[in-house]
Amino acid sequence: GIGWDCISDKLRHEIVDNSVKEVTDEYGNTILNSSARNQYMINRITRVTDRTIWALSKHIEAGKFKPQKFEQEIITDTNGIYVKGKIDRIDTFEEDSNLYVRIIDYKTGAKKFSIKDIYYGLSLQLVVYMKAAMELLKRENPDKCVIPAGIFYYNINDPIVDKTDSDENLEK
Repeated sequence: GIGWDCISDKLRHEIVDNSVKEVTDEYGNTILNSSARNQYMINRITRVTDRTIWALSKHIEAGKFKPQKFEQEIITDTNGIYVKGKIDRIDTFEEDSNLYVRIIDYKTGAKKFSIKDIYYGLSLQLVVYMKAAMELLKRENPDKCVIPAGIFYYNINDPIVDKTDSDENLEK
């Protein structure tokens, strides 16, 4: 019941700690805690998750778009080819009769966005996902004009961000 843009640091830490503990317990807490290397990995996962949620909540707080759907399964027809996938996050912003939509795809690797790759048809995942999201939202909101607003990768990493410069860093 708490929005991403309203979560306190204390509650975020608690949720992350409890979630990581729950997952590690499922894999046999004694095994994962059996070595310093495994304990380091648990701490790193906790740190990355906490920082990611902090950054995502700051993005949402600073903008007009709000998350509407997570892990949205889609099937779409693209020129006779059926594509099945899962959109990590769909955000929307409503203004008058317009519904603006953006797609966010979480990546854990070093995937770089390249407009050339899209132009030459080498990286079409986000474009296909946008088409599917627009079709879905148009079915759910037939009275709205659904407009694409952006496609983004969010790299889940272990960055070091100085919180005193947080607003400036988030804009870059």
